[in-house]
Amino acid sequence: PAFPQEKMHNIGGAVLPLFVLGWGCAAIAAANSPLIDRTASTSYHATHSFRMDSQAQSPQQRSARSTAGGNSSPFNYTSHVLPGSSSATFYWTAPGAPDMLVLSDDTSQPNLYYNANPDHPNFILAAGINEAIQTIVLSEPVDTGASDPFVWIYAIPHNPGDGLFLSRNNGQKFSQISLANSTDGTNIIFNNLIVNPWDPTVCLGINASSASDSNLLNVFLLDLPNNPDHGGTYNPVLLSSRVTQAAWLTQDSVMMVTSDAQSQMQHLIRVDTVAESSTQTTVLDNVLSFVQTGDFIFAATSVNSTFQSETNLLVSPANGTDFTDTVFPIRGREMVYSVLDASEGVALVVLEHAVTTVSGDFFLTIVAGTTAFNVSAIKDTFTDDIEEEILPEMQLYVFPTTSLGCDITTLPNLTNMIVLLDRGSCMFVDKMRNAEAKGAAAVIIVNTDDSYIRMIAPDQEQRPGIPGFVVTKSNGDAIRTAALREPMTVTVMQENISEKVLSVNRALYMSDETGVYFTAVLSNILSIPFTSDQFNNINDFYKVASENGTYFASFFDSQGNIRTAVSFNKGATWDDLSQPVNVPTVCAGCHLQLALEYSHLMGFAMPVSAEQTPGIIVATGFLATSLDFSHLNNPYMYISRDGGYSWYQSLRGAWTVRLLDHGSVIVAVSLLYPSSSVQYSVDYGGTWNTLTVAPSAVQFAGVLTEPGALSLILYTYYASNSLFYGSTADFSLLLTTKCGPDDYEGYVPRDPYGSDSCELGVNRIISRRKATSHCRNGQAFVVTINSTLCFCDINDLMCSPGFTRPQDVGDDNSTCVRDYNYPLTRCEEEAAYQIIPGNECTPKPSFQATYLATLDVDCGPSTTTTPAVTTHSLPPSPPPSPATTTTAAGAATTTTTVAATTTTTT
Repeated sequence: PAFPQEKMHNIGGAVLPLFVLGWGCAAIAAANSPLIDRTASTSYHATHSFRMDSQAQSPQQRSARSTAGGNSSPFNYTSHVLPGSSSATFYWTAPGAPDMLVLSDDTSQPNLYYNANPDHPNFILAAGINEAIQTIVLSEPVDTGASDPFVWIYAIPHNPGDGLFLSRNNGQKFSQISLANSTDGTNIIFNNLIVNPWDPTVCLGINASSASDSNLLNVFLLDLPNNPDHGGTYNPVLLSSRVTQAAWLTQDSVMMVTSDAQSQMQHLIRVDTVAESSTQTTVLDNVLSFVQTGDFIFAATSVNSTFQSETNLLVSPANGTDFTDTVFPIRGREMVYSVLDASEGVALVVLEHAVTTVSGDFFLTIVAGTTAFNVSAIKDTFTDDIEEEILPEMQLYVFPTTSLGCDITTLPNLTNMIVLLDRGSCMFVDKMRNAEAKGAAAVIIVNTDDSYIRMIAPDQEQRPGIPGFVVTKSNGDAIRTAALREPMTVTVMQENISEKVLSVNRALYMSDETGVYFTAVLSNILSIPFTSDQFNNINDFYKVASENGTYFASFFDSQGNIRTAVSFNKGATWDDLSQPVNVPTVCAGCHLQLALEYSHLMGFAMPVSAEQTPGIIVATGFLATSLDFSHLNNPYMYISRDGGYSWYQSLRGAWTVRLLDHGSVIVAVSLLYPSSSVQYSVDYGGTWNTLTVAPSAVQFAGVLTEPGALSLILYTYYASNSLFYGSTADFSLLLTTKCGPDDYEGYVPRDPYGSDSCELGVNRIISRRKATSHCRNGQAFVVTINSTLCFCDINDLMCSPGFTRPQDVGDDNSTCVRDYNYPLTRCEEEAAYQIIPGNECTPKPSFQATYLATLDVDCGPSTTTTPAVTTHSLPPSPPPSPATTTTAAGAATTTTTVAATTTTTT
């Protein structure tokens, strides 16, 4: 089954994912990118594809045949033979409209079929289609003020050079248009189209720009009149060649990644005023890919390093003009960023990186006048790896006798020096932090004997920002003796440098409102890497559409077990799901574990929720301490009626679920086992009824409903005896009464952690049909929400940048502590907490003093705390001169004199 985020298309001879990003912002992008868009699609078209591995139907078998079936319910089903051969793709084109299309894979003849009557859906060849179609592309719904919106549908022929087929009325009728080069009149062939989300008459046409590299594309602008002439010829305008990615940015601008033919460097360009006189501006260089989602645009750029090219993530507001380097509390190798969601004022990004160690043979070159000698050294294990072969020359500071460096008051000014200290009395990390606070650039620690040791530090200690080296006692004594005779300098040299991957780590990070600063919120999120060219990493994550700020995610706990966690505050805190209220405790520590992307790969359906069905979530789950393969044999359907706070165990087995009529009807279809019926509930899963939709037990291939969970039409299809059959059920024949005012109640999302029902700073009362009222809402029903603001509590807070929660999931996840891996951003006072962006709560004075008051921060020397944050503007400004620290001869002499004087006095 296709993942809900992607539809696969053949573009320019290469299989590439077509991402639907946010409000219809479609984009083309190459696979296996270091920047992956995993945001949920906001699509107004219901689509589904299935394949039947059997002989193709003959044309005689394509005639529509309908049969009626009996039921114990008050209404009947209708079934019919579907057109198609070994596979087909179904489209319900627009919300509020009955139009459906089927595109079969039989390209030997016209293969696009249309139906406008879901009650008796006998598909006929789409009007105006006279040849085989390769793929169809739908626009976003166009609202003309009428009761039902309509979509434009572009059909790309299987035969190159035949232009396009176009429908302006949901597929009821198509007209053919030709595409020609305005200069020489030659035909222009498109492999794919990206329709402007704001204007269906404008789209980007895509074809291959290089015969040797199918990932390089031409992007054309096709601007059609509102009523194109049948048989008319139109002239697309070439916007750019050698494109690897493209997306609509605004109604009048496009963003693309292009590859330079000479240097092979990739550039992020913005095309404004999309027309023949359009202007192009380069925004960034060395760009690998970008993701446009929610309020942000993220771009991955290539950064050179000693061993290989690394990836940096930049962010821009939705206008895509100014990009800023993001700041994460970790830097590593082989960085892969997966953007999971950015629709609620913050960004949730999974960062995968390789933890590596750089090893080499270190030597300290000691120079005093005309005397020089080398000593071997072992670097510490807790500061950043050194990738350079040579570190800058440093002035050496020594004490005349043993100096441990445990008492910072005994250390002089050590600015830009390397200081010699002795082992003993306190931890290595304390000696190095004290020296760093006095300005030292590095530390040499003399062992107590002539052995070599590796310096380590406790896990929770703040790491120094300067390196430390251990030398033997004999070498240390020799260095001290020589340095006391005359000033000496030290140069750190490294030979035989190599890098080794220790592990690959993944964690979920949450941004602040700028999208620049990220804080770790869930460690070891479950991620399934794909090596196929057709897919990128899959992260076990689900955004609940019916509730603001609610997410599910799977993660590995400290014992290596897979568990499901839930967040009700945009990802700031996570907890285990509650046990179902109608099931007795079956084991100690049991919680509800949900089937997400990981289980979806094994045939289980993803959770189901919809914006128009407040509070309703239906998921496949397992009641256990963790998720493992043994539980996959005993799944149940679980239903939440309050946005995920509490759950009820329902039908046994694995089901595909659809919500109808704003959630008043829940329909469950088994896709794993043969059946002749579906299950349905009209009381939010409290009771279930059986509806027969096939004459005998069949293996259902799929189920389709109108986009938006608004209608009462259910469409199922299945394969039998080498034929495709479709079956329609209209639940309006069951719910014959329109709901009145007395049929509704106020639903309030409940917060199990707080003392009231506030959620993200707001107390919401949402109108929802009562479970006991068996009536229909109707497509025109509008959910009403009454809101009042709340006072803040701990669930309204996230950790400020530079702080983290030591425990991701559980009862003790509310305390934010300093994250010493984070590059400090301010060396004055900071608050450990901040109110989650978009949260509307009001802090009481006592709450302000407890959680939002600033704290004293030990930043250490200012030279080590400057964050690597750079802003890239459009057009780009010349880069600033790099900030380097150099020591002039005079300065070195002055420093040496101070050191010698201090030594003599002591």
